[in-house]
Amino acid sequence: MTSQNKFRLAFMLALVSGFAALTHELLWTRRLIDLLGASTQSTSRVFGFFFLGLAFGSTAAAGWVNRVKRPWRILALAETGVAVFALPMLFLPNWSDWIWPTLGMERLIQWPGVTVKTVVSAIAILPPAFCMGLALPFLSHGLLRWTHRLETDGVRLYATNTLGGAIGLLAAVMYLLPRFGAATSMVCAMALNVAVAVGALVLDWQKAAASVPENQSKVALARSRKLFPRSLLLVACFSGAGILAAEIIANQMFMLVATISFYAPAAILFAVISSLAVGAFLAPRLRRRTAGIPFPSLIAGVLAIAALFFALGPLFFMSIVEHMNVLGVNGSVNEFIVKLTALALVTTGPGFLLAGLVFPLTISWAAEAVGDHDGKRFGWLLAINGLGGVLGAETAYRLLLPWFDVHVALGAVAVAYAVAGLALAFCPERRFWRIPWQEGALAGVALLAVFGLPQLPLVNTHHGLTVLDHRSGREGSVAVVESAAFGRCILMDNQYLLGGSHACAEEERQALLPLLLHPAPHNVAFIGLATGITPGAALLDSNLNSITVVELSPLVERAANAFFSRFNHDIVRNKRANVVIDDGRTLIASAPGRFDVVVGDLFLPWSPGEARL
Repeated sequence: MTSQNKFRLAFMLALVSGFAALTHELLWTRRLIDLLGASTQSTSRVFGFFFLGLAFGSTAAAGWVNRVKRPWRILALAETGVAVFALPMLFLPNWSDWIWPTLGMERLIQWPGVTVKTVVSAIAILPPAFCMGLALPFLSHGLLRWTHRLETDGVRLYATNTLGGAIGLLAAVMYLLPRFGAATSMVCAMALNVAVAVGALVLDWQKAAASVPENQSKVALARSRKLFPRSLLLVACFSGAGILAAEIIANQMFMLVATISFYAPAAILFAVISSLAVGAFLAPRLRRRTAGIPFPSLIAGVLAIAALFFALGPLFFMSIVEHMNVLGVNGSVNEFIVKLTALALVTTGPGFLLAGLVFPLTISWAAEAVGDHDGKRFGWLLAINGLGGVLGAETAYRLLLPWFDVHVALGAVAVAYAVAGLALAFCPERRFWRIPWQEGALAGVALLAVFGLPQLPLVNTHHGLTVLDHRSGREGSVAVVESAAFGRCILMDNQYLLGGSHACAEEERQALLPLLLHPAPHNVAFIGLATGITPGAALLDSNLNSITVVELSPLVERAANAFFSRFNHDIVRNKRANVVIDDGRTLIASAPGRFDVVVGDLFLPWSPGEARL
């Protein structure tokens, strides 16, 4: 095999490995949500363990790579490990049915339930994600032993792997899942892991993959002992944190106009990852054009420009959706995905593209600062970047979204980017060039975040709705509104009305009619609280011993209690009723035979992707 063919094969392996990784992540999330529940806590738990596994794998790779003489063989083992350790996830429905009945409802809704969900997530996700984390560092090291150009070939390999992830995500959503279903799609992803392992073994068998001469190894080892500059490590961490926080908040913003379904978050995530991939491909070219500028100054400038585009993103977004019906309900699911992806690319794509330049430039900076042209320290950067991603996601979920609305939350991320750029420009480790307009960028972003973004509407202003209350959180936007047509309602994500005080009689019948179908009901469960009018009607039946209401959103429970108590018989505080914040699927599974009647007032069961309800 010629050197050029080996080079092409290495990049093909990076592409396919990324394709399989994001396909797995999507399918694992879907499958675990079916088991653990569709709450945002379950989603963030799966998400967190996936990135922790990647970070642990990259850390292990960084520690092992200096002692490994045949990195392609380790890559083959890692990809095989992904396929093998994904088997428990593949057969998850077959071995997990006993968990919730054994645990019971009382323990499910208390700390034992949280513990079980955490342990199951860790067991199912950490081992295959750990193997995924091993893959890219060893793949990079195998390639860079031939080229010794981490700052160019290593960055392009990272970009190719990221692009593969974007393609895999889109293929899974638009083709694999609709055509083959979750189980067969997972088998296809596992087959791709095996194909990457076979390709790695082919490269391992090549004579050119033999270990480098001893004198070169000693030189590389001496260089690898140099310490990363602290500012470089902080930039690697901030890059992951900023991108993940911005992605989560941007997803919430798009859900204000996108039809609530399984496909919408995947389309937005594809737009984000593809923008990051383009940024990574452009990073080496940008560095060539700015060769005279020190890396910290260059990255500081990129951070400042990214801050401006992140702050402008909500303004672009609202100006488009208010004047153009780009997400009309007509058309196919694939047409909806294409439109939503295009909207995301136009409005937030520039910000993510610029943010996607930061980590690749950090990789090149590392090659220059510590002389790591063979990628032996690459794993450390990937690990720190991955841990930063976990921190950014948790910051968005726990702090930014509960404290601010989505527009201001994205503005807060923009301010963080501007502050990070300014701090890096004044980095005390060396005398760096400072870009003169960075203070202006910070001031502009701050003004937008404080005065411009809070003025953007969060509730559709075209339907005569009066907003009584609005809160944002992990589960999205929850507003209490009034109108002449519906009365008082709860508006989820600016598009779906829950209940309505003018329809109290009809909503109460949704509880009373099912109770009439049972000869002597004593214990009843309601899946979905909403305004509480429907389950509250069950309090009129004095023969009922207990009423259990399970609701996904704590913000909906708060709204039902604070604004609808006179319509729902004060069900949230009633002693005969128990409102549980959890998923209806897991709660009913934990209490077999406990309820005489189960009433499911389900959330958008007609939306695309919700058939598994």
